[in-house]
Amino acid sequence: MLQLLVVLIIAVGAFIGIYLLRSSQDIREEAAPSTSLSMTTNTTLIHPGQSFSIDVNATPGNNQVIGVQLDIHFDPRYINVSDVTLGTFLPGQVDVVKKEIDNVAGTIFYVVWINPATRVYATTPGLVATIIASAPFSSSPSTSVTFGTGTLVASLEDPGNNVLQNTTNLNLVVGTPTPTPTSTPTPTRTPTPTFTNTPTPTFTNTPTPTIALRPDLTVFIPSAGVVGNSLFTFTTTVSNNGTAAIPSGTSIRLHTAYCTTSGCTNPNNSLAL
Repeated sequence: MLQLLVVLIIAVGAFIGIYLLRSSQDIREEAAPSTSLSMTTNTTLIHPGQSFSIDVNATPGNNQVIGVQLDIHFDPRYINVSDVTLGTFLPGQVDVVKKEIDNVAGTIFYVVWINPATRVYATTPGLVATIIASAPFSSSPSTSVTFGTGTLVASLEDPGNNVLQNTTNLNLVVGTPTPTPTSTPTPTRTPTPTFTNTPTPTFTNTPTPTIALRPDLTVFIPSAGVVGNSLFTFTTTVSNNGTAAIPSGTSIRLHTAYCTTSGCTNPNNSLAL
């Protein structure tokens, strides 16, 4: 009986040992690195001054992921990072353990973690984080955003082991600045001048002034024979106030009422003007 008991104890111990060994092997196989990380963006052509975002995605494979540490590098001459926001890849209560952005060195250090005691983990692909960035006013035919050697993925099976299998970096082209369209002003039409006809001036004949002599001035007609209604020249006679009646050499037509063919018969009354 004693020998049989010893044999049974040895057999049970061997069975338990084999079971534990297989369980340990299964755990180690499940904890083998199979998680991949990648970066994507909605456009790979970035214009200087343009804002854009970069998504960091995880595919866990066979791993039960509870934490991700991102070590990302970029060229600060062509990319400027303003923020990193948490994605939905990790379930439950997620802590952002560290978020450091250095636009001088061109680095991002971002760590998110789930407490292993909660027994919550990620097994389906999802968004780990989103990088908010913009392009400074410099162009480059090609620039890359890459995962550094500090990038790690922790699993529930073996929290101390990095289960990251591979990474996919992002290549961008920073083009020339998009020109700002300048509106061409619409020319203003110059109005055609309207010509107004200038009325032709109407000339009014100025009447010849009639010379009116004072009543006390008398013109004396020479005694030579003059035919009535004739035109002749006479010499001015000065009136009693010393003023010439009319200028010498002025032609005047005599009226027949005062003169005849033999001359003016009454010089004192002749042609008072």
